[in-house]
Amino acid sequence: MTRRTISKHISFIPQKHELTFNYSVIDTMLMGAANRMGMFESPNEQHYNNCITALKKLRIENLYNKLFNNLSGGEQQLVLIARALSQNTEIIIMDEPTSALDFSNQEFVMDVINKISTNDKISFLISSHNPNLVLKYCKRIIALSNGVIVADGDVEKTIDEALIEKIYNIKSKIYKTEYGSFIQSKGSIK
Repeated sequence: MTRRTISKHISFIPQKHELTFNYSVIDTMLMGAANRMGMFESPNEQHYNNCITALKKLRIENLYNKLFNNLSGGEQQLVLIARALSQNTEIIIMDEPTSALDFSNQEFVMDVINKISTNDKISFLISSHNPNLVLKYCKRIIALSNGVIVADGDVEKTIDEALIEKIYNIKSKIYKTEYGSFIQSKGSIK
């Protein structure tokens, strides 16, 4: 497949994104629609509507006219997620989508991703170094250690203390609560 064809099916959100020019949020998002436009075509009403819908899903429609490079790291990440959503692809690949977000926005973004995955039938492939978010929100895990797959399967059945030790070289305990499971580390075992 050509890059253009791939971009109609897969969106990618990098961990960090710097624009050379300080475009507005809406212009930054409309760049994601380039895969569905001809060489000399301009964005149409549907492209704008897709962007506005995505901004509303993430509750950041107030950023519409702001300049992307002037936003906080967390706001930029939310805009990039909205841009990927506005592309209307079946798969979204995300590299550390919550790395620049505070605790509340981490939960919010993962809740939104979870709802979109369920309601809109979009598959998300997420790279994450936060096993608690993986444990809480993901269905399947492919765990890597030194570039090698060390586990692959259902999150609840696959994540255990031995896997956490293998990946992160720390002792930990998994606790089950009314809000779900979470991992508490006991510290480094180096």
